[in-house]
Amino acid sequence: MNIALCAALLAAAFLVPDRAFAQAGRIEGDARIVAAREAARKGDRETLERLAAVRDAHPLDAYPRYWLLANLLARSELPPSSALQTFLAEEAGSQLAERLRADWLRRLAKDGDWAAFSTLYGDLRSPDAELRCTAWTARLLTGDRSALADVARQWDELVDAHPACDTPLR
Repeated sequence: MNIALCAALLAAAFLVPDRAFAQAGRIEGDARIVAAREAARKGDRETLERLAAVRDAHPLDAYPRYWLLANLLARSELPPSSALQTFLAEEAGSQLAERLRADWLRRLAKDGDWAAFSTLYGDLRSPDAELRCTAWTARLLTGDRSALADVARQWDELVDAHPACDTPLR
């Protein structure tokens, strides 16, 4: 048998099950994760919602839900706080939960929801420079003048500060 024909038959054998699952709406395992990543990349919210709703024992099972929630945070409508909190509770301690928490904090800052920002910020394990500065801004805008002392203590580190530090540095 021709090598090219064998390769084509082998490729077809691997593609048919994925197409069958896709047509039946039951993409599972690696195919589900890859399809969800592609839907997130394309901004295909409907497909992403469908794939995120499926749960299986795949080691990357949380990623479709993360991509969906990150997609929702990027949209203009209010993000679903209960779904975000559920994800953070279910994935507590994971790097993915930390990333979602940081994404949500950025959205809260953009929306000017400083009370919610301050509450959520307390659970962030490793804030980056932007979020640290945004937390100082939140404290200042909610009347906490002690934030100025914290800024002063870290003054030397703020030479090339993130633009989020503009407000507390003024």
